[in-house]
Amino acid sequence: MYQVAIIPPIEALGAIEQFRRLHDPGFHRVPAHVPLLPPFEPVRRDVLARFDALRAPAFDARLGAPTIHGTSLVLTLAEGAEQTEALREFLHTALLDPAAPSAVAEPVLLIGHFPSAAALELARRGLVATDSLPQFAVTQVTLLLEDVRGIWHPVRERVLRSE
Repeated sequence: MYQVAIIPPIEALGAIEQFRRLHDPGFHRVPAHVPLLPPFEPVRRDVLARFDALRAPAFDARLGAPTIHGTSLVLTLAEGAEQTEALREFLHTALLDPAAPSAVAEPVLLIGHFPSAAALELARRGLVATDSLPQFAVTQVTLLLEDVRGIWHPVRERVLRSE
């Protein structure tokens, strides 16, 4: 199973990485990331060659305030959302089966799961009080591969072009 994601640099996460360590049960399985495509089984035989041939512009992004999605706490994109959406559409066309549905969920970075609404709200309020996260350059996308243990490994990186 593959997945394409933006992996923000560690300095763009601030204290979020430590927060993920405590509250995200998948912390050890995958680095902090903004999924561009949902996990997929490749239908096209040339998916790796298509990934390697990707040509898309680099852009700046910033992770925003924590928001609640179900029982999860996530960070949305405060900057770079439009460019991320364009990149998602481009990747969908290039890598997935033409009949595959487009990603409908907003691109977010998962930072934790919580057992109750009260715990979720308490965590959200605690993070809202922290300093805003720094802007970072999205200069590459990463193709991740899930192994039999459920751990995601970067197998390819594609550098985005500067305009």
